[in-house]
Amino acid sequence: VGAYTQGLELVPGNPNQYFESTGTYGGSSIRRVELNTSQALQKHELSDQYFAEGLTYYLDKDGNERLLQLTWREGVVFRYDAQTLEVLDELLMDSTTNGEGWGICFVPGKDIFYVSDGTHYLHKWNASTLELMDKIPVTYRDTGDDFVALEQERLNELEYDVHSDTILSNVWLQNYIVRIDPATGFITHRYDLTPLDRHENTDVLNGIAITDIPNEIWVTGKYWPAMYRIRLID
Repeated sequence: VGAYTQGLELVPGNPNQYFESTGTYGGSSIRRVELNTSQALQKHELSDQYFAEGLTYYLDKDGNERLLQLTWREGVVFRYDAQTLEVLDELLMDSTTNGEGWGICFVPGKDIFYVSDGTHYLHKWNASTLELMDKIPVTYRDTGDDFVALEQERLNELEYDVHSDTILSNVWLQNYIVRIDPATGFITHRYDLTPLDRHENTDVLNGIAITDIPNEIWVTGKYWPAMYRIRLID
């Protein structure tokens, strides 16, 4: 409750804790949270000039545990020590389609980040330099007679699914998440999360965390008082 959730990651090696990025001007933070109690075990607050967005955990080329956190319109990426939440760097964000940062995920073994900005593009960044390597348009197939490929706008929070080599994404203002083939940008599945109890005075669905069991994930939303562990059924 009270967390404008932007990014969500289970702590590797500790499934009872998660990292969370929270947004809004004056309310942005990064924190380590105990899953069962929602108690913040560690927290770093950003200054009021920043609106925090997506978050991802990764190991750098030297094997150090790091977190990378985007900002919305400020063009800054924060890099943290994942153990202490100490800010190590304030980096300039490389190009996105509209200059904004929304969601980010890391692909282990490939030294790649994928970044969303609310458009229909996935932006492929070099994880060491944050340089833009490629832009992949994300599309889905219309079910009409012509089977036209349509652009999927408003891609938001991203999570790399190591079990299937795909990317899961929230779609801003929608009650579903999509599964994307990062090689083609094609949406292979759409999962309707409307049955989840939204509660009153909450905002949109946002936040996806992969578990160690294929097709089982944690999801939540902005200002939601609960997280849900669900199974995705194709």
